[in-house]
This record gives sequence, structure tokens and C-alpha cells, in this order.
Amino acid sequence: KDELLESTMAEFEQHKEEMAPQLQEQLESAVESAVENEKEDMARQLSSLQKQLESAVEHEKEEMAIQLSSLQEELHEKEELHQHQLHSLQEELHTKEELHQQQL
Repeated sequence: KDELLESTMAEFEQHKEEMAPQLQEQLESAVESAVENEKEDMARQLSSLQKQLESAVEHEKEEMAIQLSSLQEELHEKEELHQHQLHSLQEELHTKEELHQQQL
């Protein structure tokens, strides 16, 4: 009985030693494959995030351009109004100066 057990254990040890390199190779191959798949997945995610960022930046630029255009238009309208008011005040001043001169 002991001899059978020892013989079986010896065969198992021999089989284990014979299989070890093959199992190690399979394990390394599986790990390499998993790492490569993870790298590819991360590269896809990075690319997707870069596209989203570029899109968001482009949208923000468009929004800011619209706001800038609106502010420039508003500024131009205010400048025209102020020019008109200034002209009216100058005319009024001129009229008052003439009236004052006439009174003298």
C-alpha cells in the first residue's frame, strides 16, 4: 500500500515537473494577452475622451464667439447713442452760447 502511494506520488511529482514549464508559458501568455487587451481598451477610452474634450472646447468657442458678437453689437449701439447724445448736447451748448452772446 505504501509502495503504491509512493509510486503514485512520484508519478505525480514527475508529471508536475513536466507540466510546470508548459503551465508557466500558458500563464505568461494569458497575462500578456490580458495586459494587451487592457492597453487597447484604455487607448480607445483615451481617444474617446479626447474627442469629447475637443467637441466640448469647440462648442465653448462657438458660444463665446456668439457672446462676443452680441457684446460688440451692444457696444456699437451704445457708442452710437452716446455720439448722438454728445452731438445734441453740443448743439444745445452752442444754442445757449449764441443766446448768451445775443443777450450781451
